[in-house]
Amino acid sequence: MSVLLKAPIWVWPLLAVLILLGVRSARPRTLSRAAVFVWPVIMITLSVNGVVSTYGANAAAWESWLCGFVAGIAIGGIFGPGAGAVRYNAQTRRFDVPGSWMPLVLMLMLFCTRFAIGVANARFPQIVGTPGFLATVGLALGTCSGAFAARSIAVMTAKRPSRRANGGTGASRT
Repeated sequence: MSVLLKAPIWVWPLLAVLILLGVRSARPRTLSRAAVFVWPVIMITLSVNGVVSTYGANAAAWESWLCGFVAGIAIGGIFGPGAGAVRYNAQTRRFDVPGSWMPLVLMLMLFCTRFAIGVANARFPQIVGTPGFLATVGLALGTCSGAFAARSIAVMTAKRPSRRANGGTGASRT
């Protein structure tokens, strides 16, 4: 209990915002191309910052992060929105994305991992550099990042109707 009471005051509003944003992601919404990448960029940045601030250039930390990232892409591909669930509206140039609880789970996982790093640094600094803790942190942060990236990839690769289906020649524009 004292760990929760001694946490910096800004942690709790941040947690509330993450929960609010995660709950909002559970509803279907329409996203621009840029909006598809906002959360992955933010979450990958926080994830990388977590590794850098804890381990610097430690190769083992980055190897575990990279393994987690690859696993996260695989997990995100399995549990993320399938390309068939996302619709692209060529007229508005926006994506209709189904709601999902996965962003909330990922944000809370990232929050809890970063919180655990802070607690370990404050109360048990001797374990922070151990191989088991290092691997766990790297895998957890990398997995979150990879799953967010997979979600964006799934949205961006949503099947767009061909021009032929719309009466065109079938040639695609890039």
